[in-house]
Amino acid sequence: MAKRPGNLQYANDEVPPPLSIGILAFQHSAIVLINLVYVVIITKALNLSAADQFAMLSTTLLVLGIGTALQAKFGSGLLIVFHPNPIYIPLIVAAGLTQGAGGIAFLLVCAGVVQFVFGSLVRRLRVFFPPEVCGVVVIMLGVSLLPGTLRGIVTQSVDKTFLHVESAGLVVALVTLAVASAGSVWLRGMARFFSLLLGCLAGMILAWALGIIGLGGIGQTVAGIANAFGMKVSAWNSHVPAQVFENLNVTPVEDMNELISNSDVVSVHMPLLDSTRGIITAKNLDALRPGTLFVNTARAEVIEPGALLARLQRGDIPAALDVFDHEPLAADD
Repeated sequence: MAKRPGNLQYANDEVPPPLSIGILAFQHSAIVLINLVYVVIITKALNLSAADQFAMLSTTLLVLGIGTALQAKFGSGLLIVFHPNPIYIPLIVAAGLTQGAGGIAFLLVCAGVVQFVFGSLVRRLRVFFPPEVCGVVVIMLGVSLLPGTLRGIVTQSVDKTFLHVESAGLVVALVTLAVASAGSVWLRGMARFFSLLLGCLAGMILAWALGIIGLGGIGQTVAGIANAFGMKVSAWNSHVPAQVFENLNVTPVEDMNELISNSDVVSVHMPLLDSTRGIITAKNLDALRPGTLFVNTARAEVIEPGALLARLQRGDIPAALDVFDHEPLAADD
């Protein structure tokens, strides 16, 4: 009997524990959703309307599910979940611009047939393509693409192409790749399986925009911590000198609504004074985008009475609070 490889956690006929399966399923789902950005890139390149973009995303998810089921039943026999592939972006854009939706459909059908046929041959071809050979091929392909990719990042502009990479986005991408790669190399056991999820989490934190309301002592401390994680930090405070913003690498924003509407996390750090009581109004809270995290560790009274509760009752934002209008809270509150 062949010796079991030391880095093999589970063989093909072994079943991981339910908890591990659940976490791995969540990780793979997150990766599939992240890869939907390729579809968004295509819709932007084709100048589709918002309704058409939504339709294309919905259709993509439906097709991915159908493709996964067909692959498991008639292809390789393995439950390999499909996800969008960036290799088709240039071809799909060209087909869409020249032939419309029909050209895109024909291209994808051809690609699906090729993948379907190849998938049925995977097990038979495995003996000719061991992991070492596949690894060398992938590395050579990556190296061959690197010069053109870097040249495009440095020289391309919005006027020349629909793809534009900002320096901040490049940093997020590199950190995501570095964390995922480091986890794959240095983590051991089951922890290695979650390297991609850790990389995505690190990139997501870096991509968050933090808006601080009140840049006093505590607000400045929060800004310093956020900067250490590479977050983009903005703040609203009319009484703080411009030099403080510059020293903290924080972008000053004069309009509170603008700050709130452009932030992924809004954190309140204001003292309760006559001038700040109810300063955050219902109109300000209406500017919160769905999914924005609202944090208040200052005083509840700096928010207009009832405004935050009404905003939370819509059910589209989370909030983290350790202050309330009446403390301690009643048992039935």
